[in-house]
Amino acid sequence: MQKIINFTGAQGTGKTTILKVLQQDPAFKEFDFVTEVVRNFVKEKGLKINQDGTTQTQELLFQAYSDSLEKKTSYVSDRCIIDVCAYTEDGCARNKKDPAWRALLQEQLNEIKSLKEKLGYVFYFPIEFPLVNDGVRSMNEEYQEWIDKYICNVLQLCDIPYTVVSGTVEQRIRTIKSKVFNW
Repeated sequence: MQKIINFTGAQGTGKTTILKVLQQDPAFKEFDFVTEVVRNFVKEKGLKINQDGTTQTQELLFQAYSDSLEKKTSYVSDRCIIDVCAYTEDGCARNKKDPAWRALLQEQLNEIKSLKEKLGYVFYFPIEFPLVNDGVRSMNEEYQEWIDKYICNVLQLCDIPYTVVSGTVEQRIRTIKSKVFNW
């Protein structure tokens, strides 16, 4: 039976770290792993992200994560359409006079509502650790807090069930396995 696992959370909350641990876990040997989509787009297409993101960036990233939902195999993704929509909401707040941002945000929220059954297990990673510079993510802690707020807003507006993942790496893995495998 296909299992879809999507992580959501602001930058620097440990999503990719946990995904990498799951890649080594025998319980997830049959899973594909969707990772580094944003970083790969930045490298390959020269996209601007975070505070410098554009509506075109947000459309491309949303489509990439939306396409992941069509996979026919079980998979774990270190981000999803919820994250993209949160960054779109941030762009909307920063570009209040640009109606393209508002229209894109509404389109993404509607799309998430229509796709929410396909999201599978959604695991939300709250802010717990100091940001670590990886050369791509924003190091602005206030910005991280805003993105976290927007992610929570998207989860609520779209009525998406989710599980909070926090604590040590071992605690986080235990939470995920417990939910996915009913352990």
